[in-house]
Amino acid sequence: ICAQQGARAGTPQMSLEVSTIKGLPDFLIIGGMKCGSTTVFRDLEAHPSVFFPIDKEPESLCHDEVLTERGATAYAGLFKGAAEGQIKGEASTGYTKLPDHAGAPKRADVPTPSVA
Repeated sequence: ICAQQGARAGTPQMSLEVSTIKGLPDFLIIGGMKCGSTTVFRDLEAHPSVFFPIDKEPESLCHDEVLTERGATAYAGLFKGAAEGQIKGEASTGYTKLPDHAGAPKRADVPTPSVA
């Protein structure tokens, strides 16, 4: 994982290698409240090849803490219950709540580089 470019003053810098943090989500469901994201979540959750953490909306990417080694490790810990071969995801509407949670897309790009 590359160091975050152009971070605000006081924002933790991420300089972890991808290989040091295992178990991060493979995908995110990001949608506003009442837009159908829970339906998408439930449909995917029913599939045996998909894993979601117990807390549907952990909102970890709403906070700069996820950019630290401790925060990224805690975020990855949400997905430790995934079985071998399951893809991991999470669904947090908080990522769309601006200006309260500005920066969530940039935080998602750092700990989850494979998320498009």
